[in-house]
Amino acid sequence: MAMFDIILAKFVVKQKWRTVMSDFNPAEGNFLLFGLIVLVIIPYAVMKIKGI
Repeated sequence: MAMFDIILAKFVVKQKWRTVMSDFNPAEGNFLLFGLIVLVIIPYAVMKIKGI
């Protein structure tokens, strides 16, 4: 997911690397990184709860 966001921003939208990486920086008010972490943790937690 993160790689898709990076490739889309860099090569399709033609943004600079500084702009692309600032999307993942919570110090600048961008919480995309936390959203990606949640997208990984929630399915893992559900699998553990269901015993899969």
